[in-house]
Amino acid sequence: MENFSGKGRPYGGIGWIVKKSLYDPYNVKIVFNNRRMSCLEIGDITIIGVYLTSNDNSKESMIGHEMDLTELEILVEKLESFKKKYIIVGDFNSDPGRKKTYDKKLIDFLDKRNLECLESKYSTQIKYTYTNGIHSSKIDHVIGPKTQTNFVEDVKILQPDQLNLSDHLPLKTTLKISAKNKQEKINNGEKKKEKKTSIDWNNPNNQIEYAQLLQTEIINSRLIENLNIMSDCNIKSVLDETINSLHSLMAKCSKTIAKQLKYPKIKKKSKEWWDDNMEKIHSEMKQQLWKYKNSQYKDINSKIKYKRLKRDFRNLQRKKMSELDRQFIKLLNRTNDQNKMWKIIKRKNKKKISCQIETIKLKELFHDHFNSKIIEPNKENLEYSTKAKKRIDEYEEEIERDKPKHYAVNRLNLANIIKKLPNGKSSGFNDIINENYKYGSSQQLVELVAKIIEIIVNNGIIPSFFNIGKISPVIKDEKQSQCDANNVRPITISDTLANIYEKIVLSELNDSHKGTPNQFGFTENSSCNHAVFVLKETILNYKKKNKPIYVCAIDASKAFDKVNRQILFYKLIGKVNPLIWRSLKRYYENSLALVTNQDQVSGIFKTTVGVKQGGPLSPKLFSIYIEELVQLIEKEQLGINAHGQQIAIILYADDILLICEEKDKLNRAIKICEQYGEKNEIKFNPEKTQLIVFGNKKQREQPTEIMMNQKKIDKVHKFKYLGVMINSKNNNNDHTEQRIKKTIRSFHQINRLGITNPELRIKFKTQFYKTFCRPILAYGCEPLKINILQMKKLKKTEGALIKKTLGIPKKSKTTKLMTALEMESTDTMLLKRKLKFVKNLCANSFTKIFINNLLTNESETVKKINKNSIINELEVLFEQNIEDCDELNQLCDSKTREIIINHKLMKKDGVVESIKYCLNTHLSDPKSHRILELLTKPY
Repeated sequence: MENFSGKGRPYGGIGWIVKKSLYDPYNVKIVFNNRRMSCLEIGDITIIGVYLTSNDNSKESMIGHEMDLTELEILVEKLESFKKKYIIVGDFNSDPGRKKTYDKKLIDFLDKRNLECLESKYSTQIKYTYTNGIHSSKIDHVIGPKTQTNFVEDVKILQPDQLNLSDHLPLKTTLKISAKNKQEKINNGEKKKEKKTSIDWNNPNNQIEYAQLLQTEIINSRLIENLNIMSDCNIKSVLDETINSLHSLMAKCSKTIAKQLKYPKIKKKSKEWWDDNMEKIHSEMKQQLWKYKNSQYKDINSKIKYKRLKRDFRNLQRKKMSELDRQFIKLLNRTNDQNKMWKIIKRKNKKKISCQIETIKLKELFHDHFNSKIIEPNKENLEYSTKAKKRIDEYEEEIERDKPKHYAVNRLNLANIIKKLPNGKSSGFNDIINENYKYGSSQQLVELVAKIIEIIVNNGIIPSFFNIGKISPVIKDEKQSQCDANNVRPITISDTLANIYEKIVLSELNDSHKGTPNQFGFTENSSCNHAVFVLKETILNYKKKNKPIYVCAIDASKAFDKVNRQILFYKLIGKVNPLIWRSLKRYYENSLALVTNQDQVSGIFKTTVGVKQGGPLSPKLFSIYIEELVQLIEKEQLGINAHGQQIAIILYADDILLICEEKDKLNRAIKICEQYGEKNEIKFNPEKTQLIVFGNKKQREQPTEIMMNQKKIDKVHKFKYLGVMINSKNNNNDHTEQRIKKTIRSFHQINRLGITNPELRIKFKTQFYKTFCRPILAYGCEPLKINILQMKKLKKTEGALIKKTLGIPKKSKTTKLMTALEMESTDTMLLKRKLKFVKNLCANSFTKIFINNLLTNESETVKKINKNSIINELEVLFEQNIEDCDELNQLCDSKTREIIINHKLMKKDGVVESIKYCLNTHLSDPKSHRILELLTKPY
């Protein structure tokens, strides 16, 4: 039994008292869903016990009551889908005989699910179940389906009795229960968690067969026809039924495919090196340690025995683990299938680090997180919110009155969205994964999904549990406590259909509203490197003028999670199709969440603030939310003029950089941010905000005091911006040193995969290095000009790691060795990445203008582009002055083709082919390794 009270007498709770003799014949099972709801399974009947949130005239109690009813509806829906008999009993804190708010919600619930209060159906003399001595009401009920309650024989409200010290009267219900037979008891008594269907989605045959099966099922079930003939009065119920049917068909087809596949059963062990002998030695070791401690550390014999047993245990452990590593290498070497190889790696690398906080506490934590405001409302904020609400109400009335033209989903765009759904993502609330849509895609599926979205948009009706997020707690720092709430980050997983809807809305929003060009987060033809490029090139430009430049990296606390939705939808007015605006508003009004942790699931709760963390649409919505801030700062000309282009603020999603040439201007820009934050409920955190000054040594070291929210901002000499280390000297030493350290750390982390093991095939070694190490070494180098010394360090690091991988001397030459390994040299690889990045710069509207202005400025003045600029680096590489982005684009294409041709020619070199032969035969021919050392020996 559970109760809610923190102190004093419990004022409510749920619990069951069951006669022991009933457990065996009736297969009694009790489950506490949460603190307000539980289920008693007895025989063929399920009894749901409830204690719903009472009305204390607060908004929190109203939300709590709505969530209780929503969760109850999910439970009822699940029981009905399995065709189970059920009744609901308990304190509903609502009286259908009245017309108050809570009473109306219960009446709506009863009507929607076709339920009735059974105590009213049976004759009873008592007309109330609760009294406080002044007022009486009937708030306790026994509720069941109108059509299937023949198992209920009688319901009575019992007479008041002097022994009853409660303010409630008991209800007596007589049920006709059938005992389950012995076989059913064996099958159902200990119901295990149902395993998810496992299918190799990379197998083309499985894809084709699944798509054909699903297409046939959709046609036979006539889901599209049902949507076409529905009436206005039952839109929501038909939508719910259609979506549930579609997902049921997907699950059915997946199971059909899975049954045809035979997978070998793998016996899981927590520690594969542990056996009876290890257990025996470990037990003796603990026994001797216990004896030694109990003798107050005087028993020398126990100490000697303990140390000997401990040594033996460790030696045996190392031997067994070494044997497991050899088995792992053999298993990999036998594998030719790429997908199978990565599955083996995934199993080897899997770490079980889970949150140790109770699920019920996590629910309370996240409920507060997604429903509380981050700042206290002030006068300006309240006035703005009131204005926003008034305009939103007016706009909704305009939509209803004007009846805009019906929205039609672009089928080609939708088919492309489904085709590009990523593989391997976790399933949402309905247990349907991306692959179910992606590989089941057909004309019928695309048409059905399009119809569903069109109905949602055109009618402004959101299906039940359409926008429900499954929150998983993820540990931020593995070294910190797994029980610390501050060390937990909520990751929300949405259903695939909801993500498809968001991507459709995103596509429409991108077409109708381009946004600010200096927002580089999650927009087309932009990346983190675009923002870094603009920052670096702007600083280089101002170094030429010998003026200091002040850059402030502003931290917005929990920016996505704390967006005021009312203000957001006010800002969205006029930026998207009115029907899409209305559907999106109602989509967020019906935003629900639940917490899953270690196979435990919390109750459902409503979320009222923030945009969905990880949602496809969220970055665009947040960029619109802070668009006005960009306009306010740029309007006052607080930034610097870079070749005729105003650069005052650079954004990547919620990462904000302010750039000013004077302290006063920076103070003014920060003041605008503060005021905007107070008005729009964004909390800028001065403790995590950093200031850095660029210029000569005197300018960098000059004391600088910049304030935010009456607190001094820390001045630093270097900081990390979007993963790139930026220092006040604006050289790239810190970044290259960081890349080298991270690459070496990554290399040692994958040692457990056998990358240095001489028995592992070369193709796997190369693949591991290219997957786990090389991207880390190259990250963030594209917008930087890497000088000769820095490039030498990067090449030396990569060469040393590759030679260590192959087990050859440190002084061996690596150029031809890397070619034989199907790898370009370090400098060639970085150059190719840079050329590709520059092409993306030319495709982005903001950076294209920036580069064109830079090139135009160079041609009009005597001064050249700064020698540390990547544009200058490319002019030196191409041995000519570049006129504009179009010419730069062509030169990059030409150089990329040249690099590819040169690499192909190098592969035909005789020495390279000899090295390649030695690499491929080193396992079967011991002499190959010696020949390899001679071929790579320095001259």
